[in-house]
Amino acid sequence: MTNSYSIKKTNMNCSEDIIDICLRAGALVLENGGETYRTEETIVRIARSLGALTVSAFVTPTVIMVSFKDSENNTHTSVHRITIRGTNLEKVDRINTLSREITGSMLQTTSCTKIGSGAPVQPSNLSIQEIKNKLLTIEKAPCFTKKLIILMSGFSAAFFALMFGGNFYDATIAFVIGFLLRIVLIALEKVTRNTFTVSLVSGFFTAFLAFLATNIISLIFSPNQIPVSYMQIIVSVLMLVVPGIAITNAMRDMIAGDLVSGTARLFEAFMIAAGLSAGTAAGLLLTGVFL
Repeated sequence: MTNSYSIKKTNMNCSEDIIDICLRAGALVLENGGETYRTEETIVRIARSLGALTVSAFVTPTVIMVSFKDSENNTHTSVHRITIRGTNLEKVDRINTLSREITGSMLQTTSCTKIGSGAPVQPSNLSIQEIKNKLLTIEKAPCFTKKLIILMSGFSAAFFALMFGGNFYDATIAFVIGFLLRIVLIALEKVTRNTFTVSLVSGFFTAFLAFLATNIISLIFSPNQIPVSYMQIIVSVLMLVVPGIAITNAMRDMIAGDLVSGTARLFEAFMIAAGLSAGTAAGLLLTGVFL
């Protein structure tokens, strides 16, 4: 028994491959800090290059939806939920490179027949399986080690302190707190990925340690011996978790016309900023009570 959505097995397999490749490529872009419009463009270009007649992609920061029609006018649709998001622009660049490699070309493979009959294209040396292998390689590519991330977080906080006009002592304290903050954030990843909660803890932890460190130093040394500013230290360390990429991507999505995604990203950035502010205020209030 057949229906309007049944097609030849070879074409069905090919359609499933196209959906799988598009979703995996789009997810890699979105999960690693890519913009919404870039994700949609990558999906559409790859699907058309693989032979889809018409392609529609709808992307938000948490969901990818792809739908396309084949040469027999059968519609294929799939949805992918994004649960983990971070920043790895190297992976975004590698997906862009792979997309350019297959864009504008039709695959030559014995296991997948042509399902599209659009504009003429040039043969590609890549097969479906080769593209999947490349996607898997990008997905499994090693990131920076946790030890290196923790160490660089400390250095980043220290250099921010110097950039904002702090002295060597401010930078030293900022290094230690930034170092410890990254350890806390890595530990929090195992408990929750709620951005507001993480921001709240980050603000509280930073403010509490900065105020505590400066007061301990002021008790041991005179202000003339070791001048430190807890406000400089707090601002420097919080720069590690300021949602700069989220704000930038929100603006770029809005400019590109993706108002829903842009608004969602902007609200996410606002929630992160609110969490940092509330956590910092709570930390300062707590230290003011006990010190």
